[in-house]
Amino acid sequence: MIKISSLTVLILCIRIAVAQIPNSDFESWTDYGSFEDPGQWYTQNILYGGDPELVRSTIESYSGVFAARMENKEDDNGNVIRAIMISGTHALNDAPGFAYNKRPSSLKGFYTFSPKDDDSCSVKVSLWKYNQSTMQRDLIGYGSLNSAEDIEYYTMFSIPVTYVSSLDPDTAVIECYAGRINGYAEGSRLIIDALEFEEVATPVEEIRSETLSVFPNPASEFFMIRAGKYAAKIQLTDTRGVVLQTVVLSNPIDEIRVAVKDLKGLYFVKALSNDSVVLSNQKIFLQ
Repeated sequence: MIKISSLTVLILCIRIAVAQIPNSDFESWTDYGSFEDPGQWYTQNILYGGDPELVRSTIESYSGVFAARMENKEDDNGNVIRAIMISGTHALNDAPGFAYNKRPSSLKGFYTFSPKDDDSCSVKVSLWKYNQSTMQRDLIGYGSLNSAEDIEYYTMFSIPVTYVSSLDPDTAVIECYAGRINGYAEGSRLIIDALEFEEVATPVEEIRSETLSVFPNPASEFFMIRAGKYAAKIQLTDTRGVVLQTVVLSNPIDEIRVAVKDLKGLYFVKALSNDSVVLSNQKIFLQ
C-alpha cells in the first residue's frame, strides 16, 4: 500500500510533500513462511532463508500499522550479518532503485536505533540517470545520515540532497543499514518508517528570468552560448522558425561552441527546458 498525500499547487515556490517512494510506510509485506520481506524492497533474508531473519515487520510503527525492523544477527557459522534494506527488488550490484524523475531537496523519515558497542546505522539516498552513450548510470545527487546515537523514541531525520548534475534523474535508490560498514555489531537494531521525498517547486518567475548569453554577436563560423541551469537544449532557428540545429546540454552552465560557417543573416538562438518550454530567445547575426 502506498500513501498519496494531497497536493496544493501554487504558482510561487512552495514545499510539496508526496509519498513517491514505493511502500514508503512499510505497510506491504510478503510472507515466505520462514521469513517476510517488505514489498518493493530488497533484503538479505532470501539469501539465508530467514535464518537469520535480518529484516521483519513490527507493529512499533510511527504511522500506519507496520514499520521495518532491521537487526544485525549471527548466522549458523557464528558470523555477524549486517542487516540491509535497499529500495527496489535488486541488490546494489544489479540495478537497484525505482523510477523517479524529480529533484527533491531532501529525504525525510522517522527512526529509532539501538546500537551495540560503538556501532552506527546509516540511511543513504542517491539519484541517477541512465546515459545512452556510456550505457551506465550517471550520479545526479546524493545524501546520507550516519548515527551512533541510542534513540529510544521515534525521531525525524531529514537528509539534504547534494546535486552534482543539473539533469533530472530517472531513478532513485534508498539504502538502509543497521550497522556500520566495518565492525558492525550483533544486536544493533534500526527501526524505520514513513519515508518521503521533500520536493520544492521551482518558481515560474525564476525559470523565466534566466538569461541566455550568445557571443560574439555578430559572429562568423562559430559562436558561443551559455544557458541557465534550467535549460535542457539549445535550438538555432531561422526567421521562419525552422530549426537548423539542436544542441542537447549535458551541463547547461558550461560554454558551448556552435559551428555556423555556412550560415549568413539573422537567426534566433532559443534555450528550452526539458518539456520544450522556451526559456529565453536571443537574436544573432551571422556574417
